[in-house]
Amino acid sequence: MNEDPVFRHIVGKSTLKEGIAIPREFEDWFESPESGAKRQVTLVYDKDRKVTAVLRRVNNKSRSVQLKYETVKSSPFREWLQLIFQASTAQTIGEVLEFHKISGDRFWLNPLPADVVDGTNLKVSKTLYHGGAQNIIPYVPIFEEVAEAINEVVFRVGKTQTYYNLRLRDEFVKRGWAKDQMVIEDLNLRCDFRKANVQVEAEFGNARSYYQDYLKFSIAFNQGLITLGGLIAPTADFANVLCEVGRKNAWEKGNRRDGTEPTYSGMMTYEKAEREFPHLRFMLNMPIVVVGIDYKK
Repeated sequence: MNEDPVFRHIVGKSTLKEGIAIPREFEDWFESPESGAKRQVTLVYDKDRKVTAVLRRVNNKSRSVQLKYETVKSSPFREWLQLIFQASTAQTIGEVLEFHKISGDRFWLNPLPADVVDGTNLKVSKTLYHGGAQNIIPYVPIFEEVAEAINEVVFRVGKTQTYYNLRLRDEFVKRGWAKDQMVIEDLNLRCDFRKANVQVEAEFGNARSYYQDYLKFSIAFNQGLITLGGLIAPTADFANVLCEVGRKNAWEKGNRRDGTEPTYSGMMTYEKAEREFPHLRFMLNMPIVVVGIDYKK
């Protein structure tokens, strides 16, 4: 069961009109029914207003779980959604609807529209330590600059990962970090940022490419160039926003008249690194910090 106390849904057209799809990792959190079954749940919104929705699992190969509120009685709730999420009505990606569990059949909804989240700053949301990193960080004061650089990056609704990569680069360079530097002279591998004895990789790309980041840390460490490595990755929530923006852009640029869905997936996340770390730590003989970043909510 997912232990997160909050489920965050990226608002889209279907959210405003009929309902949402529940991600597999949150099916247990919603106490989802068996295949072909359904049950009613209560959504509390706009302080103390309530709407009855149906939580159901589709009886087909996908066995997906859906939360539906498409009846006539639910129209005041849909009108509220459209009023709150006007940017999403205009098909701008980045607005969020938070679900807070009150009980198994009762959820409180907290809307985070564009005017609430746009212009806020990124933050360090989650941290994983390896190889005694938490013990040596107090003696590596420049590592504080990693969080400082992240906190200076402004979240903008509708921006892709390219924007965040460039803004992070600007903030690190401003603090005197070398960018795009050779890990060692004999190998055609470059690190994102290095300063004194610390190397940092910012990973917004393909979910498989981050394995190379660990390799770059290990090579630099074994050559005596660094004593600490830092991997920055978006949380699953943040990555979901970026993927939706990228998917929308891919659709518009692709001009897909045949109606086929554009391919845009596989972004690296902090949760992926955390999940896989027990299988990889055996080959990492150095202090490493994995940092999950999110926009303030």
